[in-house]
Amino acid sequence: MLPARGLADDLRSRVGELQAREAETHLEHLAIARKTVTVLADQLRADLRIGGWHDENQLEDFLTHLGEGGATAVLFRRTVCGTHLAYTGAS
Repeated sequence: MLPARGLADDLRSRVGELQAREAETHLEHLAIARKTVTVLADQLRADLRIGGWHDENQLEDFLTHLGEGGATAVLFRRTVCGTHLAYTGAS
């Protein structure tokens, strides 16, 4: 049996390993989320251009201020096929 100090050191080491793995997992999830949001924002830009938004400054200003006031966007993924989509609206 390990003395108390040795056991405490072993537990600290294991906790540190678990925290490192958990942090790595969170970073991976953040990278995936960032990539998804970037792809969806690019798709939203393309859709807005098709819808008649040709002024690049106006488009970027709209995207920058989504959620502030009347403009909103909903990002979602279809459960059957996994396709990511975005919907925008303004009041």
